[in-house]
Amino acid sequence: MPLLDVTAIDILTSSEHGDKSLYGRQRLFGTLAYCSTTAAVGEILERQGIQSILLVVLATSFTAVIPSLLLLPSTIEKKTKGDNEKNIPASTPPTSEVAPLKPKQNNVLALLKKPSFIIFLFLVFVQGVSRHTLQNYLVNYLDDPKQRIMKKSTYGHTSWGMCFAEIVLFFFAKKILAKLGPARMLIVSQLMMVIRVWALYFLPRSENYGYLVFFIEIFKGIGSGLMQSTGVHLAHAAAPRGLEATAQGFFAAVYGGVSAVAGSFIGGLLYESRDSHALISGTAYMSTFGFVIFIFKYEIYDRYFSSNSSK
Repeated sequence: MPLLDVTAIDILTSSEHGDKSLYGRQRLFGTLAYCSTTAAVGEILERQGIQSILLVVLATSFTAVIPSLLLLPSTIEKKTKGDNEKNIPASTPPTSEVAPLKPKQNNVLALLKKPSFIIFLFLVFVQGVSRHTLQNYLVNYLDDPKQRIMKKSTYGHTSWGMCFAEIVLFFFAKKILAKLGPARMLIVSQLMMVIRVWALYFLPRSENYGYLVFFIEIFKGIGSGLMQSTGVHLAHAAAPRGLEATAQGFFAAVYGGVSAVAGSFIGGLLYESRDSHALISGTAYMSTFGFVIFIFKYEIYDRYFSSNSSK
């Protein structure tokens, strides 16, 4: 994913009318594919078993390689042409005047020493923990025989509303980014998580109210779309030249890796407690606490303390 993200941004910025804020419109095609697949996963698992899922993954992955190979030559040609026309200086300075390039390792350390980047990764982690706690255990909670709210196969179809909201956000990501700015986009993404979890908290534990999950999961799509668009933008902007993919890697590792491990562990403890509803209440408290941190960082500290220190 980090390589795909940085490649997409590189292609967008290298074109004549390119803009990295258009990343969201490119990303929406991945969401559309995710939506189409997720809706069918429950049915395929029940009828065909896990082996069929593995075959589908292999087939779709191989199919995705073909358009990538077709895109690669034109990208290289365009980039080489641009380098030859624009980036060659009229006269080459003496060797002694050329500044030596800094080792890449030093650039990585400089990136990790940026307080703003580390705080950004921490906030991504905070939201990622809540996200993966629900992602790993919400289906089991909803399909718990003691309090069945929705069957696992039915839950797969909730992805349609979620993905529709995410696609709309990706399409208008550039305008939203220009209107709100990256910081407030992060705040709103965490707010969507808070609304989603508290809605699940107050959801009656009865199959008669299972249809409400379709509407609740729309907030998941909104929050995910905002976080993906903003996270990629901020990671790319914070990276020194040549380390864009590295910064994307840190973002992806925290949002989809480290937080996934922590969310799985915390979610397991909550779900296996005396009352499985602790999964929802615990996640609600975590996400609300995270929202307070988001507000303090971007609306209080950055606006008042950071601006005063810069003066």
